Amino acid sequence: MENRLIRFFKRNLQAVDIFLISILLFYSLLAGISYSRVKGGMMVVLGNLGIAIIFLASILFYRKTSSQKGRFWLRISSISLVLFYIYEVSLRLVHVFTPTWKDAAIVRLEQAVFGVQPTLWLQKFISPGLTEWMMFTYLFYFALYPILGANLFFRRSEAHMEDFLFTVAMNNVLCNVGYFLYPVANPMFQLGRLYSVPLKGYVFTSIGEFMRAHLMSLGGAMPSGHAAAATIIGLMAYRYHRPTFWFLAPVVISIYISSVYCRFHYLSDIILGILIGLFVWWTIPFLKKRLGLDPVQAVPRRIR
Repeated sequence: MENRLIRFFKRNLQAVDIFLISILLFYSLLAGISYSRVKGGMMVVLGNLGIAIIFLASILFYRKTSSQKGRFWLRISSISLVLFYIYEVSLRLVHVFTPTWKDAAIVRLEQAVFGVQPTLWLQKFISPGLTEWMMFTYLFYFALYPILGANLFFRRSEAHMEDFLFTVAMNNVLCNVGYFLYPVANPMFQLGRLYSVPLKGYVFTSIGEFMRAHLMSLGGAMPSGHAAAATIIGLMAYRYHRPTFWFLAPVVISIYISSVYCRFHYLSDIILGILIGLFVWWTIPFLKKRLGLDPVQAVPRRIR
């Protein structure tokens, strides 16, 4: 039985699969040893186990799927859902080390560095049309994964999409760990009473505000996962397919701005998120080399 399990893992699991399952196990251990500081700690452990089993089942199904479109959608959706789940668990662990929010320190830092609060300063530019574009790009972030993933899967190979998935997973989880190492709520939590100009727009503004009110929890701010992942996706697009890069560039830049404009993040969150994205981008080839992964995946040729 042990040999069969070893053969299964060697034959069927990619680097991103092993990494995500390891993070689920690590989070279970963290929730277990910090039970008193984690709300529903046992449910976190059981949930992690359940997600790991479902994820392994999706990998088996993926291996047996012959349809290219089916393989793509199964792979991109399963990885994206596990990453979203890990993000949600990170928010439940947000006070595992530090019981208080650090927003006041971020506000003092930005005031000292910039002389203003950037998210308050941006109020002078607010208009319905601009707000709608900003909310659109903030939400469009969730479409970036399948857009670039499909580009790599169908234009290059499954191996190139695996390279993308491994890189973005490392990037996202590094941001997630930051949420409980230095817990920051969000600008609305700390500065909400100081906003004098409401964010009025149209369809996407309504969707964004609904998500803020009903689907988003405090935390997940420092560093900005939006900024970090958008940086990785932009760099990946530039490396693999320039037309996709030029198509996505205005959106990526707008994501940086919209995260502060729409009051989801402090400017500090965005700066740190971009730096983490760059750090992962520069270090992932060395990490892959250490893990013995295919160097062609780490430094693939470019399509012009």
